[in-house]
Amino acid sequence: VDSITAGDFVKIQQVAIKVLGKKNATANRWTRSLATVLHTLKGQGRMAGEVPCFKALPESEAHITSYSEQDLERMLNTCFALPDGQVLYDFLKFAALTGAKPFEVLSLQWGDVFLVDQQLVLKGSKHGHDRWLPITSMLMRHLRKMVASSVDHRVFAINQDLLLAQLHQLQQMAGIHAPRLKKF
Repeated sequence: VDSITAGDFVKIQQVAIKVLGKKNATANRWTRSLATVLHTLKGQGRMAGEVPCFKALPESEAHITSYSEQDLERMLNTCFALPDGQVLYDFLKFAALTGAKPFEVLSLQWGDVFLVDQQLVLKGSKHGHDRWLPITSMLMRHLRKMVASSVDHRVFAINQDLLLAQLHQLQQMAGIHAPRLKKF
């Protein structure tokens, strides 16, 4: 792990695009995921060196399907203007800290969160496989606050249709004009 360099991030981007035929957005997601894992290892003392920096590849405005940090901040600041504000806030923050898809987040149960091991499992993700994620220090603080007020076996005890409707409303209230929800 300590031998990973910025050049390795570039190689991942090149292989994703030139060999596998993926788009810049996919290559960016892969490199951001690697950076998250490395930051987690560094925080746990399992990595001695520094986490290398990398430059994200340019994405066409028409194809950007992720919220910017500013969009996310505006949405988080607007959450409590809606009836289920705390659930919306927790959902957005969790999704932003993990990069999980909305359906993965909504299906998460407290039995899938292993705070002691600093891991969680998203069951039945896109290709039907479970996906294990490290719990970063920021996510750990957020989850500890959530578990203290939890009254359900589900991490996010809200109906999917209601959540999506409120997220659309939140997006409009925050001044984000997008035809559909973006990824985190």
